Amino acid sequence: MALLNRWSGFLHISSLAKNRAGGYRYLCCMRMYLYVWLGILTGWGLLSSCSNELDVTAEPKDIYVVYGVLDPDKPVQEIRIQKAFLTEGNAIEYGATHDNSLKNATVTLTCDGCTPLTLQALDTVKNEGEFYREHTLYVTRPEDRLIPGNRYTLRVSLPGSPESVLTAVTHVPARPRIFQPDSLQPGLEGDREQHVTASFNGRNFTIRFSPRSLFSNGTIGVAYELRIFLDYASNGVSQPQLRYGPGTPFGLRNGQGEIVLGQAFQSYLTDILRARHLPSDDLTFDDDRFTKSCRIEITALDQELYNYMRVNSPAFVDFNTISPEYTNIQGGYGVLGGICRASRFVKLPECTKYLARLNDTPMPTAECPAR
Repeated sequence: MALLNRWSGFLHISSLAKNRAGGYRYLCCMRMYLYVWLGILTGWGLLSSCSNELDVTAEPKDIYVVYGVLDPDKPVQEIRIQKAFLTEGNAIEYGATHDNSLKNATVTLTCDGCTPLTLQALDTVKNEGEFYREHTLYVTRPEDRLIPGNRYTLRVSLPGSPESVLTAVTHVPARPRIFQPDSLQPGLEGDREQHVTASFNGRNFTIRFSPRSLFSNGTIGVAYELRIFLDYASNGVSQPQLRYGPGTPFGLRNGQGEIVLGQAFQSYLTDILRARHLPSDDLTFDDDRFTKSCRIEITALDQELYNYMRVNSPAFVDFNTISPEYTNIQGGYGVLGGICRASRFVKLPECTKYLARLNDTPMPTAECPAR
């Protein structure tokens, strides 16, 4: 209605002007013809410029990707920084023949109350893969140590442009404390030396832990992973280490962590050893009081790394879902996360050793499935 009123007013004013000056009709006609010809010429120009080819290549723009997982148990921390690329050809071939690492950047790690750490550029060669093997990492010095529970800030100043920076914030979670299985051996009451190996409960393989060690502070993990490692030999020759896990990250319950494996680990161990070796093979491992052949490991994940893992997990993505790329890198893409691990060496139950044919263990007198 407002639009109609506006045009009605315009027509009324035009009528008054026409009555007062006969030349107004000529002016209006010329203006109308001008608009018509302008429209025709514009449409012709657009139609004549049509093409069945579409160029989707954007204007050149530097986009940086940062990846790093802070781990206080590693001798040095490694941060990978590289340029994203867009090519009109085969992207895999381009990535295989070009080093896209960022060179000559200034990279620092800082935390509250800590001495700032300056990372040094290190040219290295990665393992075999589809992309260019030679690349540059930014690493800390061996004497630089991270403190579990602390908050860390990464700052990357780009070469030739000190005002252009990439930043990220993450936490190194507090170190968990495993208290089951404990280090009390049957028949060794009162012997709680840390180097005494703990024993699995053969019925349910229960592992319990607290999110931080005694008398420690700092941010705890938001999720946790379990791994179990076993070193063994076949006919006297060391074999590749067996690893159980990790499965889906899990959280705490009532402030504590608990994993009840049931027979899952025992079944995994027996199945994989049977698949790898003949029944006649002599499978052995160190099984004395101070054995370090079997180790359980609890890994705490910080919020940023856990978010990145969840968003990119196949369990949360399908072909009908458009999932945005998760990143905590300000000014770029990627992720800076943190982990912290706790380990304990354990002895395997007699039934597990018997079923896995380890150390030629005889069938226990207690209830044990036939193998």
